[in-house]
Amino acid sequence: MSLAVGRNLYVCVGQAGTRSYEYMYNGGGGGDFGGGGATHIATTNRGELYNFSNYKSEVIIVAGGGGGGE
Repeated sequence: MSLAVGRNLYVCVGQAGTRSYEYMYNGGGGGDFGGGGATHIATTNRGELYNFSNYKSEVIIVAGGGGGGE
């Protein structure tokens, strides 16, 4: 992939899993041993991955979040 000089990349780091039943940033799960959210790099800043559903060409790479257990 080529990038022009001065072009920005945006890195969104998923939230670590926690021991709560609340939603975790960028797709992480809740529960007794909730998994962490995904991390992604994009050419635009739309926040979490679900905001890119109609803009998939703007996402360069996604690293899946950690698994959880109950």
